[in-house]
Amino acid sequence: MSLGKFFHLYPDPGARSRQLLERWVWRGALTGAHRGDTVSTRATLDRIVEGSEEVSVQRLLEMVVSRPGALPKIDEGFNFRFATSKLLALAMLDLRPRNLDSGELIEIDQAAEGEEQEFRMPFIIDRHDTPNDALRSTANRLIHPRRPGLRRRLVGVRDPELLASHGIPEAAAQALYTGDIDGFLRLRAHFLRHHCERFFARHARWDESDRPSIAALVVEDEDV
Repeated sequence: MSLGKFFHLYPDPGARSRQLLERWVWRGALTGAHRGDTVSTRATLDRIVEGSEEVSVQRLLEMVVSRPGALPKIDEGFNFRFATSKLLALAMLDLRPRNLDSGELIEIDQAAEGEEQEFRMPFIIDRHDTPNDALRSTANRLIHPRRPGLRRRLVGVRDPELLASHGIPEAAAQALYTGDIDGFLRLRAHFLRHHCERFFARHARWDESDRPSIAALVVEDEDV
């Protein structure tokens, strides 16, 4: 709704505004600022003003100046109904996962099932194989069309680039091959954790200047 109002007022924003809006979206998603309730939505809408695209963007950024206390956790239970799990799924998609059988890039619609095309991330190791809480985590999920025997298929993969597209380093693949489930989940979680941290930092750009465009700064100097 907030972006709808912004683009209604400014249908063709400048490159710098689009760049900063992307940061606002990611920062709000990571901090939980984009709650979607009536109060927070109204407060966000009030920050978008007519007559100044750049001022509106800066006012939105003021809402997400604080960094999150913690990033979405790889080792917690994955549930696609929650925003944190969706963020982790986006980070995994950034690895450009490939089909285990054909080696081709997996498209989003290939990872969706059912009449409503619900996005799925099947388990690698069946949760009933062992009483391990880590089996519910992102480290045990795969972005791949649902197939019987995904674990067996992974064990048979020898292409390190294909494995890397699923966030599986060679050491983790070896652990899976030898049946070391705990080792596999631990090593994959370690890899995915660092990848997700870099992915979120690349989009939120916490350490970069959020200044408006040079053109806007020049106009401000002329008005002084």
